[in-house]
Amino acid sequence: MRSSSFAIAALAAGLLGWGVVAQNPKTNTFQIEDIPKSKNFPVPENQLVGSVLSGDWAATRRHSWALWAALTAPSQSVWNGQRVPVWETWYSVSEVYSLGPKPPKRRDRTFELARPNQAFLAHPNARNPDPVLFAFVKYNRAAAEFVWQNKYHLQSTLDALQARFEREKTPIEERSIKPFPNDAIALKPVFWLVKNPKSKQSYNGLTVLPYWDPKAPPPPGGVTPDHRTWQQCVAVDPAGKFKPGTEVQVPLNGKMVTAKTVPLTRFYAIPLRDAAEVAAVKMFARELSSAGGEQERMITDPNQLPEIGDSIVFLAMHTTTKEMDNWTFQTFYWLPEPDAPPYGHDRPASIKGVWRNYVMCNAYSMVSPREPDGGYPICFNPYLETDLGPTKAITLSGKQYGPDPMAGTRSNCMNCHNRAGYPAFDDANPFSANMGGVANDGYRPPNDPYFQKMTKVDFLWSVALHAVKDKP
Repeated sequence: MRSSSFAIAALAAGLLGWGVVAQNPKTNTFQIEDIPKSKNFPVPENQLVGSVLSGDWAATRRHSWALWAALTAPSQSVWNGQRVPVWETWYSVSEVYSLGPKPPKRRDRTFELARPNQAFLAHPNARNPDPVLFAFVKYNRAAAEFVWQNKYHLQSTLDALQARFEREKTPIEERSIKPFPNDAIALKPVFWLVKNPKSKQSYNGLTVLPYWDPKAPPPPGGVTPDHRTWQQCVAVDPAGKFKPGTEVQVPLNGKMVTAKTVPLTRFYAIPLRDAAEVAAVKMFARELSSAGGEQERMITDPNQLPEIGDSIVFLAMHTTTKEMDNWTFQTFYWLPEPDAPPYGHDRPASIKGVWRNYVMCNAYSMVSPREPDGGYPICFNPYLETDLGPTKAITLSGKQYGPDPMAGTRSNCMNCHNRAGYPAFDDANPFSANMGGVANDGYRPPNDPYFQKMTKVDFLWSVALHAVKDKP
């Protein structure tokens, strides 16, 4: 399925907590900018592995927060008078794969939006509602250039590797692309649509935003706990009509509930300012996304449509770095009380402005630290993974797993990406890589039979899912 792209307009003044830079729109600059190499990145692998082996999980969290501070720092790029964060300047998945090794010399501030793949891989025949959460993949310079240098953006390269491995009967543990360099980073940001306060589609000028409550009981009837079953929400107040924290009555999943108001300035928000942007968002939400059987996670009311004056707000971001052989995994997401333990209490002062509204969990191991019940470590993003299923019994690597609609709430980022391989999600190929359901089953060694007929893609699903056919 082809992705949708559109140029994002300027950020509203003050949303980032940074000063506005006086700048003529005709002199906009938008150049890829890397995280500065320093003691914080890339960290030597033995240092990170040492933290894992010694159980120093506080050290891994400090590392994850240092990455967040570097990613969200103001870049040198300015668009319509305001600086953008470093991560926003990175290459989109379309630039890396569809455009190939020669992206445009003059880049616009363009966001490539693509349907989140987690749920599509987990249960591709799921129900097919209308709008969904926005998501897209971004690579830093090191990751993008590695893909281009090795031609991994082409299916023909991966097909040739597959054929050679089969022809030469290559041992399972050696069936892999080359490893990415240690300074490679891949991101998956996700967004939510907030209605403008004058829209008749808003609720008295407010937009309802459900958020995950880990104490909520499982939904009845074996339903996965996506946002359509969540029992808590906030009311986003773009106009500042209410004092923050004011309790109001709003509709949530078919009933009226009490919610606290939060201003738009609590989010990294991007306004939709013209008809072209609105049309692109509308096409993505109504046509491209729903065609893949994706969940309805962008808006809570299927009758809402993007309009001029709406905003897409940043909700979450997966962040993975090749500083370890198995990569580091950390995921960040918005919560109304971002300083509460266990995911926000240790946020350092180096993180500035609006970015302090996001919490973090990380996964640097598939087997530790163990959960209180003795199970494998859990780290998931509620805006991406609470609804992963599976909703029926599955067999995975010879192990039996019963129906478990709550499995996504017990998942582990590293465990999921450990399964990434090419080809991915091929109904005609029983040995293709797909999650087949979510089972947090611990470490999967490189010679696991799961990989016997595929090419491992060094933990990045994006390689297997976005490689393109050679252009004539």
